[in-house]
Amino acid sequence: MPVKQTLPGRARLFILSLVLLGVSLFLTAYSARHPSLGESGWVLVSQILWPLKRAYSFSADSLTAAIEGYVFLTEVEKENETLKKELGALRFENARLVEIEAENKRLKALLNVKEETKVEVVAANVIAWDPSYLSQILTINRGTRHGVNNGMTVLAVDGSIVGRVVRSGPRTSRVLLLLDAASGVDALIQRNRARGVLEGKGSDSVALRYVVKTDEVQKGDRVISSGLDGLYPPGFTLGEVVEVINETHAIFSDITVKPTADFRRLETVIVVLSFEDRD
Repeated sequence: MPVKQTLPGRARLFILSLVLLGVSLFLTAYSARHPSLGESGWVLVSQILWPLKRAYSFSADSLTAAIEGYVFLTEVEKENETLKKELGALRFENARLVEIEAENKRLKALLNVKEETKVEVVAANVIAWDPSYLSQILTINRGTRHGVNNGMTVLAVDGSIVGRVVRSGPRTSRVLLLLDAASGVDALIQRNRARGVLEGKGSDSVALRYVVKTDEVQKGDRVISSGLDGLYPPGFTLGEVVEVINETHAIFSDITVKPTADFRRLETVIVVLSFEDRD
């Protein structure tokens, strides 16, 4: 059985090139003698090659569009990342400015307290709360080196009483809050001067004890320090009466007071180093 032999790929390409060259020379020579036939041949060839040309143009345009689209998306992605970074920087700066504004408000309040109450004070930052939850005590970053000693009154920046210093170290001090069950302040109802003792309940409210029913305390009455206990200066705000219960056979009213100071948001406090009586 004879074996079929095939030409190598390069040989076939060479032969095909020679054939095409010969045809091209023939057509060129023939069209020189017969112009109309050459023109018809050119039209025929153009019609045959037009789909290939169209496909090539479409492929080239598609490739160009794809490259341009990729470049555009890359630039958009870079711009998006830049905008994200700028937005993050602006948010950080805004947060910083908000804190500066809040600090300015606290300092202005501190100055107002010092001017209006005739007291010598020092500002302090709250740096810790008692983690045991058995007592209402916080720690501030001022101590004996700053003139802070045991028994000194501590105020919020609005001038309301927060509590008093119960332990002072060189650089820090611990403050017993009004909310603590061990806390007690001799207090007055500002409207009618009815007297009682404000005691902590270990919660967000405090109780005004030992106010007789005939004093007719009302919801909304303002409670202030009397100064008669020797622990707190007189005339400072303690809170507002939110509930009054008068039992039939009881001598004293059961009074609940909401402290003026917002203990959950305490950041800066004021320690009263010395004071004069408030007329």
